[in-house]
Amino acid sequence: MLLLAAGLATGCAGGLDAEAPSSRLVTDMPLRADARSVLIPGETCTYGVSWGGVLPVGRVEYSYDEIETEEGKLLVFSGVTEPLLRIKAFLRAAGTIRTLADPETFLPVSTFWVTADDDPHTRTIWFDQKAGVAFAGKWTRKFVQAAEIRGKNMLDPIGAIFYGRVVLIDPESEIRVLMVEGARVHLMTIRHAGEEHIMFKGERVPCTKVSLRTDRLRDDGTLIDEKPWNDLVAWVAEIPGRPIMRISGKLKSGSVALKLAARTLPETTR
Repeated sequence: MLLLAAGLATGCAGGLDAEAPSSRLVTDMPLRADARSVLIPGETCTYGVSWGGVLPVGRVEYSYDEIETEEGKLLVFSGVTEPLLRIKAFLRAAGTIRTLADPETFLPVSTFWVTADDDPHTRTIWFDQKAGVAFAGKWTRKFVQAAEIRGKNMLDPIGAIFYGRVVLIDPESEIRVLMVEGARVHLMTIRHAGEEHIMFKGERVPCTKVSLRTDRLRDDGTLIDEKPWNDLVAWVAEIPGRPIMRISGKLKSGSVALKLAARTLPETTR
């Protein structure tokens, strides 16, 4: 913990643009006018997960809450995956993740993630978004990785899920952000991908399709010209709360699909 804090403090000295070549690839991150009323504290969304398009491998539960700290309110994004089958590629992407985020920008402040495989990876990231620096660590019983990452508008995997519900996106827009996963940084490109209705519990739900493409970056901030690291589409419901109804596409380790099975709200909001 002290090492992470020391690394973050040291990293703040150089300033954002001086040492962040990837920053020139990043755009602004516009929020919807109703962004701060979309997410409901205490809500939970449960998804069934299939691998390779057909094989059920588990379920994932995403939840949202808010906490008060000495520094003020923070948003809490949580995800817990319950595997049904021991598929290594899936287990490496699954596990338990918890992110604290800024209530004004929805950008992460810190992330803690433990994977579900037999030799679990523990990943922590501390962000200073104003200074444009993050300090990331990843370790198992056999190795340790650490990286200082510079840039602006940085997200983590679960932060991207919740950001997808509050982002302002239209057919003409293209939003690019930095995705930090473990000790790696990628460029995520977010685009409007059309509109479609999805059946859910006997009702047709109008959705906006959002393309989420993730590309690898070199250390100098330039794109590696090859197939995308991840290439996903999310169906965001155009109903109160804007839940994500479905996510499907290709990951580095295989194809995946998440389908909403249930959304639970606290009693006071029903």
